[in-house]
Amino acid sequence: YTIEKKEVTAPVWSNTNLTYNGKEQVVTITGMTGCINSSEKTALLNSLIYSGNNEKNAGTYTAYAEIPSDSNYFFSGTLTVDFTIAKKELTANWSTVPFTYDGTEKTYLITSLSGVQTGDDKNAILDAILYTDHQATLAGTYTAKAELPDDSNYVLKASTTSKTFEIKKAKLNISLKTNSFTYDGTTHTVEVNMTGYAIGEETAV
Repeated sequence: YTIEKKEVTAPVWSNTNLTYNGKEQVVTITGMTGCINSSEKTALLNSLIYSGNNEKNAGTYTAYAEIPSDSNYFFSGTLTVDFTIAKKELTANWSTVPFTYDGTEKTYLITSLSGVQTGDDKNAILDAILYTDHQATLAGTYTAKAELPDDSNYVLKASTTSKTFEIKKAKLNISLKTNSFTYDGTTHTVEVNMTGYAIGEETAV
């Protein structure tokens, strides 16, 4: 004679919307309907065979589970679920060093990041940042933009992905050469000396 396996239904998976935390994260089935009692249910859940259900890096994955062949239960269909590990948000801290025009190109950068998981290389993440509009030479106000590459486990907080920076105008020092003239009907010239030019720009003003 034959004792047929009992069907279980309605598998309940653990949280499938995760956030990168620097560690391997696991999704499992935490509940099913159809077991004859709670002890059988616990035993069945503990016996499930998984694949693809543990990941570390940000991304979207598919987990699979199956009931052992020697179980008294079966599931009609495939025990599978998609789960996501979202990128962790970081706060970008931009440089506070002021710039003054001196004829050379200035580069405005993020100097530190808040929120990096212990064990991850902060300097490597900083070095991987992609910038646009973060370099300028002339005096003026500019807006630098930054983002992390697509393959990063992190994303910059939206409010810190751009920052305005200023290159202030250089100050020239002006001095007048003291001369004493006596009226003689001719035009007299007072010599003006200016210092503080950027190199090679002595005649620019």
